[in-house]
Amino acid sequence: MHVLMVAERLAPAIGGVERHVAGLTMELVKRGHEVTLVAPAHARGLPEEEEVDGAHLLRLPRTGRRGPDYLQAWSWWLGHLGLLKEADVIHFHDVYALFHWFGPARLLCLDRPFYVTFHGYEMLHPVPLRAKLYRKLASLSVRGSICVGHYLIRWFRLHPEAVTYGAVTLPEEGPPAAERPAAVFLGRLARDMSPEIYLQGLGALKRDHHLVLPLKVCGDGPLRGEMEQMAKTEGIEAEFLGWVRDPVPHLRGATIAFASSYLAMLEAMARRIPVFAVSGNPVKSDYLRMAPGAEAMFKVASGPEELAEQLAGLLSGRDDPEARLERAYWFAAEHSWDRLAQTYIRLWGDR
Repeated sequence: MHVLMVAERLAPAIGGVERHVAGLTMELVKRGHEVTLVAPAHARGLPEEEEVDGAHLLRLPRTGRRGPDYLQAWSWWLGHLGLLKEADVIHFHDVYALFHWFGPARLLCLDRPFYVTFHGYEMLHPVPLRAKLYRKLASLSVRGSICVGHYLIRWFRLHPEAVTYGAVTLPEEGPPAAERPAAVFLGRLARDMSPEIYLQGLGALKRDHHLVLPLKVCGDGPLRGEMEQMAKTEGIEAEFLGWVRDPVPHLRGATIAFASSYLAMLEAMARRIPVFAVSGNPVKSDYLRMAPGAEAMFKVASGPEELAEQLAGLLSGRDDPEARLERAYWFAAEHSWDRLAQTYIRLWGDR
């Protein structure tokens, strides 16, 4: 089977969708499928064409998100009609790949089946009408879909053929014993991730419970400067590392993971590290709490005081996390790359 997948960003960009597509691609190639990847060039200087993990990667000529960028991308497809004719299925990773970077090119291959993965949402609340319309139109214009998380079904009234929470590779051995309690934050420093709640929670932990928890921040974003200043104000021992391509080395020295995206949570759960997440609004709350067995796998706090109380329970020994860690580990084990690839192949009908 020849699979053409279109995404808004691919490696070497860092992010959950990028890792999802990379892992899925490797599994499909291992099964003998031919995979072609297409994405806009997210940075200058990237090659227009290269082989990546056994797949053929082509980059659209794009550097921004203006009208001319989209027009250039759409005209690019006219010179690559062979890709559309050779593909058995065409799969889009999120609505922006479908509408922005493929757009009217779909008229060139109406005889090909289209599919989409709804990877997520920016967690704005209330949800803008435009976001709802984009996803509803996408669901109506494809043959089948996958949702990353059950919350998308509730908030966007989607009817996917499958729901996934991503995939992870289980470590061959457990993490080494840490010398002292330490936390790692995994994610973007942006409003939808509520990084301020984690920092304020650590401040409350120190102030109200007299417990100190050093923090490593693996991530970057528009709030980095504000978060660095907040860490100083709260008296938190925090190290801001920026974007890291591989978070695993930083997880190895952690006893607590602050994570509220599925991929980061799976990485921590696979290593039996207690996960603490925060929900800044009702959408994020459903994102976390609607995961199967969520309450039995990780802690969710809606504010800094609640987070501090949860952390104090763990650090003081009042809260025994063993049952939670075991359930979380097996949830991660069930979400293998092999299983994810099978989900996609079933969606495509074993073509």
